[in-house]
Amino acid sequence: MKQVITVQDTTRPAFTIAPPGDTTVNCDAIPATPSNVVATDNCSTVKVSYSQSRQTISGACAGNYQLIRTWIAKDECGNTNTWKQTITVQDTTRPVIGTAPADVTVACGGTIPAAATLYATDNCDANFPKRATMTIDPYTVDVCNGYTITRRWNVTDACGNAAIEKVQVITVTACPKPQLDTTLPVNCSDNSKFALLLLNKVNKPKFTLLSVYPAGAVTVPLIQTSNVFDLNGATQATFFVTDGVTGCVSDPVTYNLRYVEKPTVNLGNDTAICTGSVITLDAGADNASAGYGIVWSTGVTTQQITVAASGTYYATVTNNGCAATDSIKITVNNPPTVAIRDTTICEGSTVKLNAYIQGATYSWSTGDTGPSITVSAAGTYNVEVSLKGCTVTDDATVNVATPPAITLTSDTAVCQGQSVTLEVEPDGGSVVWSDGSRTNTISVTKPGDYWATVTKNGCVVTDTVSVTNRGDVGLDLGVDKDICSGGSVVLNATNENVISYLWNDGTTDPIKEVSVPGKYTVTVLDKYCNLTSSDSINVTVAGISAFTLGNDTTICEGEVLTLNVSTGTGNSIKWQDGATTSWYVVTKTGYYTATIYNECGSMTKGITVNYKTCNQKTVTVNAFTPNGDGNNDYFRPGVSGTMIDYELNVYNRWGVLVYSAKGVGAGWDGRFKGALVDEGTYLWIVHYRKANGGEKQTLKGNVTVIK
Repeated sequence: MKQVITVQDTTRPAFTIAPPGDTTVNCDAIPATPSNVVATDNCSTVKVSYSQSRQTISGACAGNYQLIRTWIAKDECGNTNTWKQTITVQDTTRPVIGTAPADVTVACGGTIPAAATLYATDNCDANFPKRATMTIDPYTVDVCNGYTITRRWNVTDACGNAAIEKVQVITVTACPKPQLDTTLPVNCSDNSKFALLLLNKVNKPKFTLLSVYPAGAVTVPLIQTSNVFDLNGATQATFFVTDGVTGCVSDPVTYNLRYVEKPTVNLGNDTAICTGSVITLDAGADNASAGYGIVWSTGVTTQQITVAASGTYYATVTNNGCAATDSIKITVNNPPTVAIRDTTICEGSTVKLNAYIQGATYSWSTGDTGPSITVSAAGTYNVEVSLKGCTVTDDATVNVATPPAITLTSDTAVCQGQSVTLEVEPDGGSVVWSDGSRTNTISVTKPGDYWATVTKNGCVVTDTVSVTNRGDVGLDLGVDKDICSGGSVVLNATNENVISYLWNDGTTDPIKEVSVPGKYTVTVLDKYCNLTSSDSINVTVAGISAFTLGNDTTICEGEVLTLNVSTGTGNSIKWQDGATTSWYVVTKTGYYTATIYNECGSMTKGITVNYKTCNQKTVTVNAFTPNGDGNNDYFRPGVSGTMIDYELNVYNRWGVLVYSAKGVGAGWDGRFKGALVDEGTYLWIVHYRKANGGEKQTLKGNVTVIK
């Protein structure tokens, strides 16, 4: 008997330590996976497996979700037992914002602190840490009254949990309000300007004149940066001041403007006094009678002071705080020294009395006011000299004496090698000659001016005698004479200074007629000095030497022919057209004559000149060496014969003009702007005419420069 027992394992395993049950937790409180879950089986061993999955919750935020934990216990026969735990995760915690800056108070004009950047953290949201959002409550900047700035930081996580708001309050204190001093000083009557004063510090103040009384004294409103206003005599004015930085405005202030009469003080012009003198300075009787305060620089408080020392003195006169000051400079000087001397003058003469002192004034007894006077009459003359406050007096006595009546030798002449006596009659006075002699007579041998000075009774008289040289008598027979054949000429040697005549033919008359040619000489005797002198004259027979103009000729057109004639001494010439020169220039075909003539007759000669057309020949070279050796250093192209209005131009191969000159003597030395040109070939062009007014001719060619 056989029994088959079929054993089957159909029982699933059982958890002896069961997993935890479903739960709901915060995101930061998810429970750890338990490690002690155990399952057993009645037949075989059991293997427990674990898995976890995440599921979103429909309609929930990203921070709310479910974790599904699954444990499966499986025996060897495949029997399984499954346990699931659902953990619902919720985000209910606020984010946390970092610490906000402390509240702060900012003074007027201070700097507003920059806004801080705050960050927030969150226990669940993966987007954290993140920057918190800052907002500023609306505010109006009012520096004059102050204002508040409120900064707020906020943030919310993905599940709508809002962080606790962070706040910073910045309090900006009000800037000081400008304040005008409500009082103004009293002005002097001559001062319409008032200066406003401030009671506190104001930046770049701008002062505004709002109104004045009487209206129209000043145009309002008047705004300016200066605190000084010219109110033009107004008696009331209203102002306010504005801070140029903050814009804050003061309360308006109305001033009642007050004026007091300003004293007048005049001490006069700066003054000079003399040593030992005094001067009284006066601050004004009107000031004293008005009861004004008077203070001198010396400390004296009276109306007048008397001073004797040099210096600058001040007087200050005050009326209710309104003061006027004047000064005067007193200079103490020593008196000038004046000395005009007694003197004696000759009758008819004058003398100058001089009291000059620089800068002085004068008063003479004659009524003159200059520094000096010129007088001719005897008497006593007085002068008052004033200088820098000092006046002195002096006088001088002038006596008039009769001058000596002197007689001096008249002007005379002296013969060469002889002497002449000069004499003066001194009328009882003492004599001094120009050569130092003290006698009444002197003997002189040379020409010149000699003077004698005679002194008598202090009166001096001088007279001069001129001594000239009695020279040659001035004998002159004139120029040489011509006579015609068979004629005669009169020779005249007459001279008032001569007493006798002797001709070389023995005759003794001063005048003689000659008809024979030859040399005639006359010798004469000077009637003053007994000296002889001579003169000669040549007498020739006038004649005309034979002459010729040459043979008749033919020359090329454009050339000139110059005819020359020697006329001889004493002859004249006349050409066929009336010309009277010794030469004649021929420029055209014709018959030309020259006539030589004198008082004795004439001679005429002629020549026929014809012109023809000739072939001109170019005269030039094709190369030259401007090296300064004296050979072939210049290039002068041209043609044979006459060239008028000649002009030479030379160009290099680039067409640049390197040389230009006019005149037939012009020639190129191979230089351009002072330096030798390079070796090579150069183009030359010559312009010229063959006759004045003729057709302009042109020549061209090349020339090579060789160094």
